Amino acid sequence: NHLAKVWDAVSGNTLLTLQGHNGAITDVAFSLDGQDILTASHDATAKIWDAVSGKERSTLKGHERRVSSIASSPDGDRVITTSFDQTVKVWDMKKGKELLTLPGTGRLIAASISPDGMRAITENGPSSFWEAIDPTLNKKEFFEDQRKRYAEWADAIIPQSE
Repeated sequence: NHLAKVWDAVSGNTLLTLQGHNGAITDVAFSLDGQDILTASHDATAKIWDAVSGKERSTLKGHERRVSSIASSPDGDRVITTSFDQTVKVWDMKKGKELLTLPGTGRLIAASISPDGMRAITENGPSSFWEAIDPTLNKKEFFEDQRKRYAEWADAIIPQSE
């Protein structure tokens, strides 16, 4: 039915019905500040909803296959999604803009961001901390590559002053 529902945990009453995806919903989450609801779907999109009104705030488009998971950064500024297209995407939650795409392996099915917002973990069978490694690099190139990749990741998940 492509719906997500928010329930009152005490009364069991439906508080909100979120409708707008064109495929089954695969994951849901609240932002850590409770202001937003995040949904991921088979329709290759993720959505951000106002947690009070249920109004759709933005649609995150960019994956080529189903979006399997969604999570927000502790500060509520960034969102990560995983997809069966074998990518992890980092998004600006307020603008709904894609900031970064990281290549994954296999069908990525879950993701989480560490409490300090500096690391992410993805799941595609055995869990792994997110750090892409190019096996063709020599030791010096490897460390230079990791420094560049870490800086790119940090820039994507840590809010920059406007």
